[in-house]
Amino acid sequence: MITLSRDNLSFSFPQVAREVRLLVEQKIQEIASELPPTWNRAT
Repeated sequence: MITLSRDNLSFSFPQVAREVRLLVEQKIQEIASELPPTWNRAT
């Protein structure tokens, strides 16, 4: 079962959660690598 509570997505099946986490982390890295090097991520 998949639930969403207070912006927290949770899965009853640990393998699904791990796979989703890896996919999200890969996408974040992909997007971050496309940002200009001078872009300030802290602001």
